[in-house]
Amino acid sequence: MSQITKVHNGSITMKTGVYFSFDYNEPSNDDEDLLREQYVDFENTNFAFNINFIRPRFFGKECFPIVDKMSEDLNLFIFNPQNECEPKKYAIGHLEGEWAETNFSLAMRNFKEFELCYLESEKSDNSWIFNLNRKRLQESLWGQLFCSWNFLREEEGNKSS
Repeated sequence: MSQITKVHNGSITMKTGVYFSFDYNEPSNDDEDLLREQYVDFENTNFAFNINFIRPRFFGKECFPIVDKMSEDLNLFIFNPQNECEPKKYAIGHLEGEWAETNFSLAMRNFKEFELCYLESEKSDNSWIFNLNRKRLQESLWGQLFCSWNFLREEEGNKSS
């Protein structure tokens, strides 16, 4: 995965600034006994995937394909405690869509309280796509030009609501 810039204690930061984590949780005997009783046909891998809410939509677009590929390649069932009560296989893109809906809903519900501002999805996604392809673009220019990151600043008195 050439887009990863940093992995630290399970936290993964991509070259675009997107971050998420895969955590390994040391099993306790109580947890293992409970899991064996509830899910007889499954073995606990002790891995958990985490992505925060109230993030740009492109966070999901970048990290969930990794989750989908890992799940598919390793034949993993996913226990999603925020939705289902049983481990199951999810269609590719399902978890991303579910996260995007919840993420949007939480952002809208907490918009004023958290004093959030936003960039329209299309502009935000375009900025992410540029940052995702920035290195390739720079290489295509034979190293003659430097392609900087996109940085945006909110105009005074123009807080989105």
